[in-house]
Amino acid sequence: MAGLSLHKLVTDGRIHPARIEEVVKKTEKQIEAEIVEIGKRTVIDLGIHGLHP
Repeated sequence: MAGLSLHKLVTDGRIHPARIEEVVKKTEKQIEAEIVEIGKRTVIDLGIHGLHP
């Protein structure tokens, strides 16, 4: 998470405390959404039914 956040900050060029917090929060949400999506696809691929999210 830190590496991805740092990459976004360096690419953008605006590195200051408020921006760092904003980018880290957005990155956390993005990674969590990706994990959920990958989990859903995996459950479908494995044919598992009735699994709690």
